[in-house]
Amino acid sequence: MVSGFITSVQGKAIANNFVVVGKVRHSQRMNDTPVPIWIIANNEGTVLSAHCLACKAGLAECCSHIGSVLFYIEVWKRIHGKLACTQVKCTWLLPTYVNEVPYFEVKDINFKSAKKLKTELDDRIDDLCQSFTSQKVKPTVKPVVEAPIPSQAEMKALFSEVNKSSKKPVILSLVPEFAEQFVLKSRRIPTLPDLYNHDNLTLSYPELLEKCGEVRVPLSDSDIDLVEHDTREQSHGAAFFKHRAGRVGASTSYSVAHTNPAQPSISLINNICYPQLFRAKSKAINHSIKNESKAIDAYKSLMSANHKDFALEK
Repeated sequence: MVSGFITSVQGKAIANNFVVVGKVRHSQRMNDTPVPIWIIANNEGTVLSAHCLACKAGLAECCSHIGSVLFYIEVWKRIHGKLACTQVKCTWLLPTYVNEVPYFEVKDINFKSAKKLKTELDDRIDDLCQSFTSQKVKPTVKPVVEAPIPSQAEMKALFSEVNKSSKKPVILSLVPEFAEQFVLKSRRIPTLPDLYNHDNLTLSYPELLEKCGEVRVPLSDSDIDLVEHDTREQSHGAAFFKHRAGRVGASTSYSVAHTNPAQPSISLINNICYPQLFRAKSKAINHSIKNESKAIDAYKSLMSANHKDFALEK
């Protein structure tokens, strides 16, 4: 499904049968126009008829182009025909002696490690053994002192003090008064993936180009400044891939200039449209990522020697 040989596979149910059309690239002539094929099958999957419109073997309804589309349909069904494990309820097998797993509040869960629990159990056993051997009076159990529940004012004062820390504590992300600082300001700025519309899949190539020419994504100067600020960490931050999706960057500009616009590289399209999944890799990019901190330190050292009160910020 990821080789790029099979494209434009579509199907429709007609009179209890399924009609599938698609296009297949030539295995030896990749630049030639893809071969159009069609297949008719019944509800049980039996192929009633098939035809390839651009090869001699297809006249006998048994060419490799037809077979490749049938394999494509079978693989697509196995991958997309069932729900992922994260889309259904938990299906983990419980031990035979466990009927259900009850839910507990966080305050009631014991987060001690198994090693710590084992140490405490050994200490209790040792205390019991000593009490039986020496016949001493059982030690009194210390009364449990319940801490008073803090008031809203006390909690607010605590969160205010914690917020003054140089690091941003994660607990503040759950407090409405302090949660805003954890949300990137550029998150509300529209990006190219936000323009996706499922209805556009039915458009022809010329209609799609015409619609693309009508698209406008207005960005004010303040929006540009926010995007620049939130993407300074580049690949180390999530905002970088969000705003880069659909745009041609420096790492892909050479490949874009040398690919065939009529049949662009599938891997190049993946790099541009889904940068968080298909990251561009090359010796130059890997070298710059590995030595970025060294370059910054060298630049800071050089500029500090030649400029008074020089300061470098990310």
